[in-house]
Amino acid sequence: MGKVIGSAQSSPGLLLPLGMGVALVALGACSSVPSSSAPSRSSPYADSRPITAAVTADAAHRVLSTTTHGAGCQSASLTAFEGAASVGLVLHVRTRSIDGACQADDRLLMARVQLKAPLGSRAVHDALTGATLTVR
Repeated sequence: MGKVIGSAQSSPGLLLPLGMGVALVALGACSSVPSSSAPSRSSPYADSRPITAAVTADAAHRVLSTTTHGAGCQSASLTAFEGAASVGLVLHVRTRSIDGACQADDRLLMARVQLKAPLGSRAVHDALTGATLTVR
């Protein structure tokens, strides 16, 4: 797993790289959930959301970045699950515990992760949705 830059913690063992794709592996008993349903609060992906903005790489292709929209009391981070042929990314948005109301203003939140090895020719996927991501 790549080094997380930000405040997110990951749940090791839940995503496994499989060739060119990434599969989610459920732990414990579960019921069938419609694909349109949001994860429950007990889910390790309750703070995750699909990656909809561009993903960029630094000059050395070791740090991947993206953005998402959030509020003033939120922060974003990426977790990377690296395999030989692909990298799965999970975008986390966490809400900090604050006294009073969270500012409802729309802010652009930056999320980054440092890979263990340069990206090279590996494919990049949103591990939450399975969508292939283009890295710029």
